[in-house]
Amino acid sequence: MDKLTSSNDRPPSQSKENQRNPNTNRSLSLLKGTPHRKGLIWTTTILFILFIVVIIINADRGSLPDPLKFFYTFAGGDKIGHFVLIGMLTFLVNLSLSARRIELFSRSVLLGSFVVAIAVIIEELSQLFISTRSCSLTDLVFDFLGIGCASWLISKLSAPRKKTLQ
Repeated sequence: MDKLTSSNDRPPSQSKENQRNPNTNRSLSLLKGTPHRKGLIWTTTILFILFIVVIIINADRGSLPDPLKFFYTFAGGDKIGHFVLIGMLTFLVNLSLSARRIELFSRSVLLGSFVVAIAVIIEELSQLFISTRSCSLTDLVFDFLGIGCASWLISKLSAPRKKTLQ
């Protein structure tokens, strides 16, 4: 007895979208995967967030750990730190959220990038009220450069790709 199948019964590889363009597939297998892989990504992201929180708390107290003081020994070193740390945070948060997008002012924006941007703005403005810190537009610029680069990378890695003919 043959069973009739509806479009809902088809495996994802046979969806209408894939039938229309069989040469596309999603890249960045990190965005997909087993629950174990997703759990590992979320754990890494949470640990990295905690690492950044520890850095912020120590900076607020005026006592950065010695490895981080290294970035203040040369001109622009702390800006490199902003770029790298916030870029990595943005990448991990977007990876954890499977590059989920939201509509913001009629534009598609990565949710993780938006959340990190808001957190960075709040953290930088909070420095106006902490005597051991100074709010800096330059720090914010390097934070946003990190967010932008990580967002671009996640977008490129998660975009549909054409399969190569073999």
